[in-house]
Amino acid sequence: MGCNHSKDPYDKHTVENQKLSQYEKKLGLNKYSISSYEIAIRRISNAVNLPEIVISQFQHSLDLQLKREYKEALSSFLSTSPTTSIAKLLVSAILFGKGTDREKGEALWFAFDKDASEVLPLASIKDMVKTILQCSFIVTLDSAIKVEFYNTNRLTTWKSKLLERMSSLEVKLAKYFLQEQPTVSKADFLEKMKKPDGFITNPEYIRSMLEHTQVIPDKFANPFKAMKITKL
Repeated sequence: MGCNHSKDPYDKHTVENQKLSQYEKKLGLNKYSISSYEIAIRRISNAVNLPEIVISQFQHSLDLQLKREYKEALSSFLSTSPTTSIAKLLVSAILFGKGTDREKGEALWFAFDKDASEVLPLASIKDMVKTILQCSFIVTLDSAIKVEFYNTNRLTTWKSKLLERMSSLEVKLAKYFLQEQPTVSKADFLEKMKKPDGFITNPEYIRSMLEHTQVIPDKFANPFKAMKITKL
């Protein structure tokens, strides 16, 4: 774990979280380095929006054999917003690929700093954290549920809890990285990622953050309003 704090509130993981991590290891998604994944994904034409074609080109480029249930879950996930399918695939590859926390942090930054401006505005940070949260569990959890890797009812209930906390954690993360400023620099972003509240490169840890997030009513979901989020 890249986040080394003795009083880290997110460092203890539930049974469901641990089981999903076990399943993810069986999928072998960390077979390739994140740089290999990045190269393969960037070869895919930006004009391609059909998830099936995106996944097919991705597999072919790496000679990668994705398990059927995972591929189906991934296709369904990418289909929810075809125009962002390549971005979602890239973030998934970064989170689950082989690499250090620093390498993953930089890869996430460059995935959203399209102009190489070395700063990201609120809109880009919000897009980033939303995509990261989605990619940290939706596809692998749907796949694990389908193959009944663990108690299906427990995993399904757990998924619902994670989903209902997503928007609240998006707000918390955006507020944390921006610190009420209009933009954040790459250096500050990478520095903030070293702390428990910003450690967003490890899927198991991110899911623990979601579990500890209190649901905030939409009318209060403003990253520039002071709020305190506590464990349920």
